[in-house]
Amino acid sequence: MSDLIIVALEWLVVAIMFAFLILFIVVTAPSQRKNISSLAIPLGRKDEIDFLVGRIKTGQSSAVIGLFSGEKTEILGFLTNSKLYEEDAENLIFSNVDMALRMNDTSAQFWEWAIQPLQDVPEVAQAYEVCSQNQFSDVSLRRLINVLRQSEKRLVLLLNNFQEVLHFSQLKQDEFFATLRSLASSYHPSPLVVVVAINQSLMDFHRETEKLNPLGSPYLNFLEGGITILKGLSEQQVDELLAEVSPPLSDQAKQLVKKFAGGSPYLLQVATSEFLKDSEAIEEFEVNFFRRMELSIERMLQGWSSSRCKTLLAVIQQAKVSEFEKELKELEAQGFIEEKKGQWQLRAEIFRKIVENKPQHAWCQQPVKD
Repeated sequence: MSDLIIVALEWLVVAIMFAFLILFIVVTAPSQRKNISSLAIPLGRKDEIDFLVGRIKTGQSSAVIGLFSGEKTEILGFLTNSKLYEEDAENLIFSNVDMALRMNDTSAQFWEWAIQPLQDVPEVAQAYEVCSQNQFSDVSLRRLINVLRQSEKRLVLLLNNFQEVLHFSQLKQDEFFATLRSLASSYHPSPLVVVVAINQSLMDFHRETEKLNPLGSPYLNFLEGGITILKGLSEQQVDELLAEVSPPLSDQAKQLVKKFAGGSPYLLQVATSEFLKDSEAIEEFEVNFFRRMELSIERMLQGWSSSRCKTLLAVIQQAKVSEFEKELKELEAQGFIEEKKGQWQLRAEIFRKIVENKPQHAWCQQPVKD
């Protein structure tokens, strides 16, 4: 009889433990899902993030095209969050490289920096060492990528400010661009995924590099299926975004944010953050927002072509803009300007504040790009 009681007690303990296990799964699983879905996605960029994550998970390269360096930097940094990739995360290795900081690199120095995270991955550490001993030659890089493929690992190479490479005498070479394209496109899915963040269209980039290899294919053509353009939002989309801000903004705060940020998600995010820091900062908002964005927007405008810059100035000054049809559409797509009743006008008034803070001759110094 005592033996039966002992057996019964043992089964009771097992049943209780199993019940606690089921309870743990039920309680924690939704919490984990909540953590994944509630990641702080850059404001207004959920569709773009979903697209880029999908490309990375399937071994495909992409290009992020946008005018604000800060926004592109934020997006690339966000893409390194392992929670985005669920079960695929353990096989992904990220390397985030700002090309603006690699100005004096040779091709070998670039690759040494770019693939450095691989030296800490046991499956490919030896291949990395061989690559290093061979000064990151094209052949040794190809062998390394093949070892990555065989080990079912994937290197995600995030290249920020990629347009800067056009100013590097040692990297603006056929060999560098051709190697990058070849390594990223040799296998499908690829063990090397490249995500390029750039402030110009791929067509413009191709025009500036076609002299390096006049008879060859465009260097960045392997990105053409994965282009993500960081466009502006419609007024309705802006209203929907601002309605979701927590804690809620006052109606006056919303109007100020819309007036100065227009339809640019990045400007909206920065403007909104001013009120989240201090909900009573109505009177100080304009000055604080100006201070935060002045240097960033000045640098952006100074990097624009003369034609795009002159288009913005013409809209601000209500001057003739008929010769700038292409540039008007570009600025409209960014949420900076809009056409109402046949008249082009600013959506983001922060540009007027910054442009009018300096003499007119200080702007539009870059040559016109064909």
